[in-house]
Amino acid sequence: MRAVDTTGAGDAFNAGLAMALACSVNLEQAVQFAVVTGGLAVTKEGVIPSLPNRVEVLEIYRERGHRAPEWFASDTADQA
Repeated sequence: MRAVDTTGAGDAFNAGLAMALACSVNLEQAVQFAVVTGGLAVTKEGVIPSLPNRVEVLEIYRERGHRAPEWFASDTADQA
């Protein structure tokens, strides 16, 4: 993965962190998730287009050979 534009990376990180914490994940796991969401944001140009959606986050976990967090990968995550 290559960085294209860092605009929006902080927003994506904070959104990932907030979402994880709202799902009652501990701080370490929340930060790990936020790093993934922030990292994905730098792969596209612009702020809004760079913000990753659920499918993109799940895909990056699969591509890297990691399991997505259970709280995020489950169907109940759609309601969070």
